[in-house]
Amino acid sequence: MPYLLFVDYSLFAVIQKMTTAQRRRFEEHLRKIQVYPGNHANYTQLDKTGILLHVSLFDDLAIYYWIDEADRHIKILRLSEND
Repeated sequence: MPYLLFVDYSLFAVIQKMTTAQRRRFEEHLRKIQVYPGNHANYTQLDKTGILLHVSLFDDLAIYYWIDEADRHIKILRLSEND
């Protein structure tokens, strides 16, 4: 059973700027994270409150997400340019 996927509303501005093809690939990438969240992280890091964030690289973006195992939620918190 896949996790429920939650995306911070502020990220929609970035997503809307994507081309249609890039948006489709991005949505496919998020679906893969949704089904197997731990398998699609390129690395992890702790946020300032100590929560473990997973980071998945997509094109020139880094997708920061938190896996809430208790509720089976994936929370997409931030997108930033991939360095």
